[in-house]
Amino acid sequence: MRLPAYSGRLVPGTIATTQGNAMKMAVQAGIATGLEVSATVTHTSEIVKLVTGHERQRGAPRGVLSYSGQPAFVQVREQLVSIVERMPYEMQYRPEQSSVRGRVVVLRTGTGGVRQRVFRLTYEDGSLVSVVLVSDFRVEPAERDVIAVGTSVYRGGATKELYVEATAYTPTVQETDSDPWTTASGMKSGLGVVAVDPRVIPLGSKLYVEGYGYAIAGDTGGAIRGNRIDVFFYSHDEMVTWGRRWVRVFVLP
Repeated sequence: MRLPAYSGRLVPGTIATTQGNAMKMAVQAGIATGLEVSATVTHTSEIVKLVTGHERQRGAPRGVLSYSGQPAFVQVREQLVSIVERMPYEMQYRPEQSSVRGRVVVLRTGTGGVRQRVFRLTYEDGSLVSVVLVSDFRVEPAERDVIAVGTSVYRGGATKELYVEATAYTPTVQETDSDPWTTASGMKSGLGVVAVDPRVIPLGSKLYVEGYGYAIAGDTGGAIRGNRIDVFFYSHDEMVTWGRRWVRVFVLP
């Protein structure tokens, strides 16, 4: 993933730090903690200042260096480091009437947002003495997973009831007639689309399939003959879990 570069207003400086060194620097400073992190040094400045031992002790909470009471020259380097990271996203569970009770369906796949933080790192004689957060904002908002939890229970009223052998398929070229997403009825393949023998169940019929939920007869198949249906799943694991079973199918008005 190519992450966006920092776009704030920075004073130009001589930047000799490589991308790898910038990441090492960020990890050592404890500021690279998210997912898919990139680190970039966007500004570097260096000065030499004269400090007394008393000033050094008062201004060095990390206690890395120690000086005597005599004045000393200290090389001070400040660097602005931009941290861009992919943020985790939340999942939203939503009751859904169109799926059988207890069944979980992913309605929309989430994406993590992109967060960008800029830190000012201050070094004295090569030792890190200060880490200050300069800015923190979202470059891209996060989109939550929307997970549908089925609530429906078949309550009768069918015009026809069948006992059929049900297999399953996924949208792959090997399991379809070269086009995984186009059905015999013209509708797009998806969860709830069932392949049938039109002589037994007419295309377009609304169905309730035990263990699968509400569906529509939207496709056909060369091996789907007589009292047999083929139910759609997005993942291979779900298809394998379904396997081959006998179920009751209700044709709805």
